[in-house]
Amino acid sequence: MIQAQSVSQLLHQLRNQLHKDFGHCWVRAEVGQLTTAATGHMYFTLKDGQSQLNSVIWASKRPFIDFLPSDGLSVLAQGTLTVYPPKGQLQFSVEQVIPDGVGQYFIALEKLREKLTAEGLFEAQRKRPLPFFPGCVGVVTSQEGAVWHDIQTTLERRNPCVRLVLSPSPVQGSQVVPRIIQALKRLLNESVEVIILARGGGSWEDLMAFNSEALVRFLAQFPIPVIAAIGHETDTSLCDQVADRRAPTPTAAAEMVAPERSTLRQELLQHRRRLHQGLRQRLQRQRELLDQLSQRPWRQHPQRMWERPAEQLAQLRQSLNQGLQQRAQRERDRWHQLQRQLHPATLQARCQVSQEQISQLQQRLQQALPRQLQLSRSQLAEQQQLLQSLSPQRVLERGYALCLDERGQVVSSIAGRKGQDQLEICLADGRMSCTVEQVSPHSEDFFHDRNNRPKL
Repeated sequence: MIQAQSVSQLLHQLRNQLHKDFGHCWVRAEVGQLTTAATGHMYFTLKDGQSQLNSVIWASKRPFIDFLPSDGLSVLAQGTLTVYPPKGQLQFSVEQVIPDGVGQYFIALEKLREKLTAEGLFEAQRKRPLPFFPGCVGVVTSQEGAVWHDIQTTLERRNPCVRLVLSPSPVQGSQVVPRIIQALKRLLNESVEVIILARGGGSWEDLMAFNSEALVRFLAQFPIPVIAAIGHETDTSLCDQVADRRAPTPTAAAEMVAPERSTLRQELLQHRRRLHQGLRQRLQRQRELLDQLSQRPWRQHPQRMWERPAEQLAQLRQSLNQGLQQRAQRERDRWHQLQRQLHPATLQARCQVSQEQISQLQQRLQQALPRQLQLSRSQLAEQQQLLQSLSPQRVLERGYALCLDERGQVVSSIAGRKGQDQLEICLADGRMSCTVEQVSPHSEDFFHDRNNRPKL
């Protein structure tokens, strides 16, 4: 009997074999046919002169990839080979992308450094001070490497009172960035006061994860101070620059995180000696002050301390009694004066005087009112006569006239006047409508000839 498999079973075995044989691998190729789906997935081909490979960057992986591909770009891509069952196609799932060539990588890295610097992520003012004596220190590094052992032995030698909490994470490979972020988040649930992010030395490819923009931004917003100890002393990653402190090596980070116990003991002894010396000096000064006070007169004759206050008290009591007596006498005098002023005979006399004054004032008022009224009437008649003399009607009665144009405006000059203009002449007893026949200015002797003209 023929043993047959289904297509799905065959593709499943093929996918498992690809994972077993290839795992995570790097591919050097040129990017082509790049498209981005609405879901955020990026689909493209990786090709060389003879072959091409369908590839994808899933949307969940994009935040952890610093250098996204573009058409025509030569790249180094890391990922896993798999089979896409619905179409039976070989597909490369990309997890990391870097420009092909060391020069291109470092050019892109420098551009990223400049962008983050412009945003202020590397400013010294943003970085927080480390605690002087932390009780608990978190460590993010590989559990199998020598870095964790070096940090343990260094702190055990310098200060065994400090408790270490390891949050393990791989420090190389395609999943470094998300795993480090997860390790840092786990430490938020611990009572750590400072964190060491450490990795031993390696090539620039091994340190690429610590130049990830996603990891740098996460460290910039992390609430706990971080010491970065990545690579050798000459290696400087973006994580080193964004961390609150940078240590050249993991061992130096362990020395930096807590003071040495012997050094603290020496400082405590020095403080103790200074404290004892200060106390002895203070005690000596107090003794000298006590001796000085004991030699003062009031120590020899204590009764003198209250003799003078007693004299002052007696003087104050005497002054108080005299003041009270004088005040009482003034109040009695005032009371007697008020009694005299309120006596019935005194009040009757004052009322009589007031009535006489009121009568005199009434008589003066009755005499003054007619005179004032006559004076006001005379002044009013004079003002009326003056007002009538200035009235425009009086002027018209003397032979003058008021000339108005069609708009009712006063005409005081021949300027702007012409023949056939309609004018209105106001006289003392009425108005006349006139038509202008001729406009001519006055001669210099107009008024002279008018005054000498014989009357009709």
